[in-house]
Amino acid sequence: MKKILSIAGIVCFSMLVAVGTHGIYSWFTDQSQRVNSFSVGMNEVEIREEFPDQELTPGKIIKKEAGFTNTGMVPMYVRAVYLFSNKEAEEGSELLMGSTLWEKADDGYYYYKKIVQPQESTELFLKGIHWKKQKITDGFDLTIYTETVQAAGHSSAKEAFARMMERQEGGQV
Repeated sequence: MKKILSIAGIVCFSMLVAVGTHGIYSWFTDQSQRVNSFSVGMNEVEIREEFPDQELTPGKIIKKEAGFTNTGMVPMYVRAVYLFSNKEAEEGSELLMGSTLWEKADDGYYYYKKIVQPQESTELFLKGIHWKKQKITDGFDLTIYTETVQAAGHSSAKEAFARMMERQEGGQV
């Protein structure tokens, strides 16, 4: 009788171990998989520029047209600034802005007031240079620098760029 109870105990214990091991194994190996697809929007800008070589003549307006096209995939805000390579050229000229949609801010940048949709263009940033000076001793470069930020979640260009600067300063780029 003891032998039967021992065998029955061993069988019961073996079954409990088998069932328990299977349950524990199932608990630790249970998997579920879900694919979350997302893509990153890209804002890219291309400068459109026309600047035929013209001689600098006092009082003359030289054609210098510059604007920007959104070649990216998302709506964006644009800001731009122009920089002269030397003080003499800066003081001897006056740049003629292209549109009232460009508004100069205290930081020196001009902010485009409208959202630029993909494949759309801004109105002209510059349309010309009025040369006031008699003669320039050295040549000069006029550089136009532009930045963009995605428009989503922002109510204006200034707000969008301010938030971008906050994130950069906080190390959250």
